[in-house]
Amino acid sequence: MKKIKPNTNYQPYEIDTGFINSELELVREEYPSDIMTIFRATLMTLLTQKNIVTIPFSEENAAIIEQLGRQNPPGLWDLTYFRFWYQNNPVEALNQKPYITHFNESCLISKNEEIFGFDSFDLYFALRLNLTDLMQTFNFLDYQLGKNFENNFAQFKVFLEQLIRKYKHLFLKEAVVESVVSWLGQDRQTMFDKTQELEKIEWLGTQKELAELFLELKRKGWLKDIPIKLIQMYFTESNSIDQVLNPYYDRLSKLPTYEKIFTPKYKPKFDTIRNKSTDN
Repeated sequence: MKKIKPNTNYQPYEIDTGFINSELELVREEYPSDIMTIFRATLMTLLTQKNIVTIPFSEENAAIIEQLGRQNPPGLWDLTYFRFWYQNNPVEALNQKPYITHFNESCLISKNEEIFGFDSFDLYFALRLNLTDLMQTFNFLDYQLGKNFENNFAQFKVFLEQLIRKYKHLFLKEAVVESVVSWLGQDRQTMFDKTQELEKIEWLGTQKELAELFLELKRKGWLKDIPIKLIQMYFTESNSIDQVLNPYYDRLSKLPTYEKIFTPKYKPKFDTIRNKSTDN
């Protein structure tokens, strides 16, 4: 079996645990050990909770995974961890299926995410903010204001101020803090208050159907890109559409697959949209 690489298609400005982990591997010594321990522990739980897998179960994979477990190559546990998927009935030990999850596997986290009751959003946000290129800090904050705080500037301002108080003396870089203070000092209140006054487009389908619609419009040439941020801003039923539209990539073809949309029970609604004609 060829090694199945993790999905590292990290979306810009998202709080993606895979991106955070991959970047932390390069600057680990700059962070307190207890912060790294909390991050890794909650990350393992989060990936389990979301059923995110890098090397899935198959009869062939099972033997290889078990062999890796016995050999325990040096450094392997720094990159991946072994788990068991309880197929069908979780009580039946005979249905245990082994698989591997890579810590760099893409996994998005949102403000309301609870990792088995443990609220880790502020830590993940602080780490992602600290790892953001300074030239992109304003773009990151603009995106997060809309994505996780529904353009509520006052609420976001309080969150950022508390975040700085909590993590400034632990690992937040001075230049990052200065950038956040500068961003907060700009006249953004009026602009985002006006955005909040806009009425959202009421989508009468499901979130999967909305995601499929925009995916088909892109596939058929009607859209260049899928404007996820704008969809969340202006459509109902779109709070976590960014996760639904976060693709996996086929190991052989390298093409994106959207397994969170096209589940076995899902019946496509917009697959008959015609391709955009080049003849006008």
